[in-house]
Amino acid sequence: MDHHQDAPMASPAKRKTRMRTRINQTAPLLPQELCDLIIKYATGNPRVVRACSLVCRAWSQSARVHLFRRLPVAPPGWKSALRFFEQPARTCGFLPLVQTLAISGDIQRIALVNSVTWLKTLAERVDELTGVTTIELEALSQELETETWGYLWSYPPFSAQITSLTMHRDVIFPNLCALTAFVAQLSNLRILATDCLSVHDPTGCECLAPPPHLHRLKVTSFAGWETWLQAADTHTLRSLELFGILERDSYQSLHRYISTPGVQLDYLELPLNPQGVTDLLAMGPLPAHSVVRTVCLKDLVVCMNANMLTVYAPSAFWHVELVSTVLRMFGPSLRRAALVLAWELPPYTYTANELALSTTAAAASWRAIDSLVAHGDTTKHPPLQRFTVVLATRMEPRTFRTSRTKEIIQGYMTECQARDILKFRDYLKEDMWIRGVIQE
Repeated sequence: MDHHQDAPMASPAKRKTRMRTRINQTAPLLPQELCDLIIKYATGNPRVVRACSLVCRAWSQSARVHLFRRLPVAPPGWKSALRFFEQPARTCGFLPLVQTLAISGDIQRIALVNSVTWLKTLAERVDELTGVTTIELEALSQELETETWGYLWSYPPFSAQITSLTMHRDVIFPNLCALTAFVAQLSNLRILATDCLSVHDPTGCECLAPPPHLHRLKVTSFAGWETWLQAADTHTLRSLELFGILERDSYQSLHRYISTPGVQLDYLELPLNPQGVTDLLAMGPLPAHSVVRTVCLKDLVVCMNANMLTVYAPSAFWHVELVSTVLRMFGPSLRRAALVLAWELPPYTYTANELALSTTAAAASWRAIDSLVAHGDTTKHPPLQRFTVVLATRMEPRTFRTSRTKEIIQGYMTECQARDILKFRDYLKEDMWIRGVIQE
């Protein structure tokens, strides 16, 4: 019997609902370039205003999703952005469709508009930014004053909808107290990423405590952040990502934090080098109650070119020691591990001998790791459920296509077919991509 023939047909109303849902889920975002053009030209020619309005209306009615990932406010277009917000009739009705508000550039030192004036103007329209969940701050060279940003935070519905805050490139906070005060009104903040603060002595901060729902933290150094996280009533942090060159005190703070009863990390990302392996070994294994389910180790110092191949060949083998260290340190709670090789590959011309040397060194390293992952450490740790190798390069796609670097990549991929997963991307811009690959 053909069961498909007996299945009842969906009603037209249900089919229409499914189609609408499918459109809502799959509708693409408008290109960021179009968003930039709307901001740049919508304050001038009325025809452009009407065209932008028609585009936004058409997309907003067919897709209940964010159309614009980022609304950038940065020099040299800050004047257009300011006029854009000052004239409600020219915003084309797309403000509710913005997901990320990105403020970058040294806007506080511009003579014609200071931060207070700009934020007051933005605050007058903040009730229309109903879709914004992420704020990005970049290159604001003067210290951020809570009173100044209070214009933006003073609208409770807006501050309550912010779940992600990113601050980098000279966004300055003198200490963790200032940072805590800055984010205190973001009651639902779940993701905090910053390279603007490295605190080694957070004592004396009466208001020291992270946001109550903080789920993910990304910082350059962990020294000092341990005390900040320990001040929380409950341990809500599930993802901890460290980048940069970590000192010994960061590893010590990390070891103490993970050893705290109640701390459970689903994802831990560490930048490591040979000295980092030594520091980890010195820490010893974590207590039996510690829970770390996924560890991502990022090697950001691998450099292959005609002058560095002799240096790289032996360094390929310390990856085996690195993985072994992770298996011994994190104990039986560890389910997944990943090794990310972020290469800087200039378009040098490689000889056949150089290509053979690089692929041979990599193949020997991968085979040793394969054995370790498949059988585990018989005295310390059972086999992992999954081990991922991510190959990434920051080289521009055009350079990649025109250089012989592609031959090296193909050689590595040929030697690594035994891997559970092998991912490669021409140009890696966002660490979120790495995280998605490992946890997919």
